[in-house]
Amino acid sequence: RNLYIGEEEHFFYANNNVSLDLNGWQSQLGFDRNSTFKPFSDILNHIKVIPNDYQEGRAHVVIYNWENTEKVRVDLGEVLKKDDSYTIYDVENVFEPLLEGKYNGKSVEIPLRLSKVIQPSGRGVYSIVHTGIEFGCFLLVSNGGEKRLLLKEAPDKLAISKVYPNPTQDFVVIEYLLPENGTVKASVYDLQGHVMVQKEENGIAGNNKFLINLANLKQNTYLISLEDGFSSDSCNIVVNR
Repeated sequence: RNLYIGEEEHFFYANNNVSLDLNGWQSQLGFDRNSTFKPFSDILNHIKVIPNDYQEGRAHVVIYNWENTEKVRVDLGEVLKKDDSYTIYDVENVFEPLLEGKYNGKSVEIPLRLSKVIQPSGRGVYSIVHTGIEFGCFLLVSNGGEKRLLLKEAPDKLAISKVYPNPTQDFVVIEYLLPENGTVKASVYDLQGHVMVQKEENGIAGNNKFLINLANLKQNTYLISLEDGFSSDSCNIVVNR
């Protein structure tokens, strides 16, 4: 039994060189008598959130936008907890965040009419266009909760407490301690001391998490430095393709 989906019913009958609807095609040829046809306009959107088996707070979101809407609402409750901060990337342009926010328990509206695409590098000239509004695939990464547990005694200087995953292929989370509320800058250096990535965020006194995207870096070992204007700490991270 098959389900045919299309804009119009056109089933070709070669002997008479004519186009038939499904019922006529079934009657005259005897094929697929139990099959049915649906126009695109009758097909509802299909949305699938696929959590990552190896990293908490990470998932892919696949959207079949059969209804051709400009935006689609997606329930991320299977991956995010309330008050988690998150970033959503379009997989066709994964170096730039598409959406950022704090999860409030409600569905998130993801745009589907997108155009920016990372173009392939190498010999030759290639031009890749974005998939149409009918389909989208997205990467969801959680930065963890904004409500962080404060230390009973704040540290006297910035200190990195944990880095994961390490090695990584794209994103790395740096857990760090901060003596007081303030701006923290993260800098990623290659082995020659060149700055490859820089990012700032506002931290609070106590435990914090910093999410950094390393997806555009080559396979190598890098130094990540955090500084708050008064103190700093650093660690090595391996990017492994």
